Amino acid sequence: MLLCTEFTKLSSVTFFLIELFLKNSFKGAHSIMANGGILGTSGCLLVALACKAHLVPMIVVGGIYKLTPKVPFEQDTYNDLINPGVIFNETAEEKIENIDVVIPGFDYIAPEYVTLYVTNLGEHTPAYIYRVFSEYYVKQ
Repeated sequence: MLLCTEFTKLSSVTFFLIELFLKNSFKGAHSIMANGGILGTSGCLLVALACKAHLVPMIVVGGIYKLTPKVPFEQDTYNDLINPGVIFNETAEEKIENIDVVIPGFDYIAPEYVTLYVTNLGEHTPAYIYRVFSEYYVKQ
């Protein structure tokens, strides 16, 4: 039985400030790729890099339905771009010219940044995740 005393939800920016006091970092995944990497919300790559730098375990939580047999080749392979109008209002657009704003919807996190995957089937290390794929995906 897992007993938890306190959880705090942090943004990516404030994460660096209290990184030294953390024991674990939990992250939800949009999808878990076949190579063990994940697609997470934008900003989670920054959290993963901070975890690796400060030796804090990064634990990814996701259901088995989030497994996908696809393998990304680069950061933008399966990424969605968000409309910059979400951040900039119309008055700011009039003042800013000749600028390209790219807002990715997801960040790809390589498997070397993940310590453990927790799914509804149990815990898996990044080196073992390929076995989970072989059990649930049949090659045709």
